[in-house]
Amino acid sequence: LVETRNYEFTPLVKAHQWSEIPPGLTLFDSLVVIENFPVSEIIKNYRQDLEFQHSEIYYRNNYPFSLVIYPNQELLIAISYDSIKFETITITQILNDIKILIQQLVTNPDIRIEDLTFLTSEQQQQAAILERQASFDWEFDLCC
Repeated sequence: LVETRNYEFTPLVKAHQWSEIPPGLTLFDSLVVIENFPVSEIIKNYRQDLEFQHSEIYYRNNYPFSLVIYPNQELLIAISYDSIKFETITITQILNDIKILIQQLVTNPDIRIEDLTFLTSEQQQQAAILERQASFDWEFDLCC
């Protein structure tokens, strides 16, 4: 194990040199940071309704897209993006996807990652109907 410590960290400059990305181009276009905090306990003990608020706090870094999650008594999700490279509708959809995932985690704190979905319950029902239709399984109830 001691010998492997020599290989557990590689400077980003070295990784860039080893990659196929030419010098002068950035290695990454996005950054996702999840601050370390015991979120599972907060989720398990959370018994209030979820409330999502939009706030405009501006900060800048080197990446065209950054997502930073600050878990605490309130979960703060900060997105910074280059408006030339990303449309507002794209960022809004990303925020909606995050909202759907968080609602699933609060509703079912023991959910497995593979069971998480970006679809609302209505979208899941529509997808199930479309899947049955595509497989020619006409034994389904359109009303439920």
